[in-house]
Amino acid sequence: MKNKKADERVLSIYLFIIYVIVAIGIVSGVLLFYGSGLDIRKVEASVLSDKVIDCLVEQGRLRENVFGKGFDLLGFCGFDFKDNSGDSGDSGEEEYAVSVGLFDFDSGEELGEELVFGREDFLKYCGLKGDRIPKCDEKQVYVLSSDIKIESFTTGSPAEPGSVGSGELEGKEGGIEEIQSKVLLKVKSAVRKIEKNV
Repeated sequence: MKNKKADERVLSIYLFIIYVIVAIGIVSGVLLFYGSGLDIRKVEASVLSDKVIDCLVEQGRLRENVFGKGFDLLGFCGFDFKDNSGDSGDSGEEEYAVSVGLFDFDSGEELGEELVFGREDFLKYCGLKGDRIPKCDEKQVYVLSSDIKIESFTTGSPAEPGSVGSGELEGKEGGIEEIQSKVLLKVKSAVRKIEKNV
């Protein structure tokens, strides 16, 4: 009977050590899971790029009047680039930036200037590493365009067959030649939202 009491004391020490090891495992697991913030800005920038492409392209064709004078992406697509959550003191500040450009299918030459919407300075951080800078995403898609007669893309006259950005002649409407061309649409998006993600 004396040996039985000693066995229980030794057993209770091992049981206490096992409880301590299990408790340390549970605490460290919870700290690892909840301790670090979840940064979804890169994914959010990718979704924004997809939404811009979906808005500008319909059934593989660039929508008409997309790159005309005074084009407003925010109004055209119904986007709001401001932080309206009210959670931070910066409520109402723009947290997004998007640049959209058209390039010739064959040569890769840029057809006019890139259009930039939102905070242009966010796009300068693309390609840099760091936690406290905007995260970027760039997507490109080949589309057909029948409206390359845009003043910003040409020298003020409609694209002529054989010129950069022109393809096969489709037909004539009201004396204006409609040129079918293949172009590369590049969309670059940047999301700041540092206060909520880092």
